[in-house]
Amino acid sequence: MNNEMMYQIFLNSIKNMSDEEMKIALFKVKGMMSDADYKRLVSLIESEKNK
Repeated sequence: MNNEMMYQIFLNSIKNMSDEEMKIALFKVKGMMSDADYKRLVSLIESEKNK
């Protein structure tokens, strides 16, 4: 699974996740991504949650 696929999965499922579920998912994915990619993902999630 590439990073773009992970981004899309998170963006598509963010609406159905509680904050606790999101924390667990982010913890799991953090080990699979570089720090820069992880920060980008967190930024995307925060912007989507604020919409």
